[in-house]
Amino acid sequence: MSIGYDPLGRLRQSTASGATTDYLCDGDRLVAEFSSSGTLLRRYAHGPAIDEPIVLV
Repeated sequence: MSIGYDPLGRLRQSTASGATTDYLCDGDRLVAEFSSSGTLLRRYAHGPAIDEPIVLV
């Protein structure tokens, strides 16, 4: 498994078993995960706290 981060230290990309996932952040909050082809895999909705995802769609 390999993991990549952006210049601000946020998760940017991971690769495991040949599958690459790209991560999209809004500030410090993870808001979505995409496949390497650009297909939306997961979307997150957050509560008021920084590490409080309340919905995984």
